[in-house]
Amino acid sequence: MKITLARIKNMEKSLNKIIGQDTNIKSAFKLARILKMIEGELKNVEEFRIKLINKYGTKDPKTEEIIVNKDNVQIFYKELNELLQTEIDIDFSPVSCDEIGDIKISAIDASVLDGIII
Repeated sequence: MKITLARIKNMEKSLNKIIGQDTNIKSAFKLARILKMIEGELKNVEEFRIKLINKYGTKDPKTEEIIVNKDNVQIFYKELNELLQTEIDIDFSPVSCDEIGDIKISAIDASVLDGIII
């Protein structure tokens, strides 16, 4: 499945909600596998985000935090958004609603997970 990194970032929270509910072992395994793939990609995104912060920011002497300079905020977000629009290919088996069973999810979570849960 081709998917943008932005969509993966949006999926993580919803997927964690579903994984936290009781379901059968087969669908739990599939969902956990998908989450593990997503978390790997998100780790890469976070590493890149930190590099951008270091590139466009300066260390606050009081808090020791690196803060993006006001002059660089636009270019920081431009580069971060370019990264988030990158499409990657994730190989997984979708999980059907029948497999999961009778769990409750919000319409928003269902929308975010479209394609993962069918």
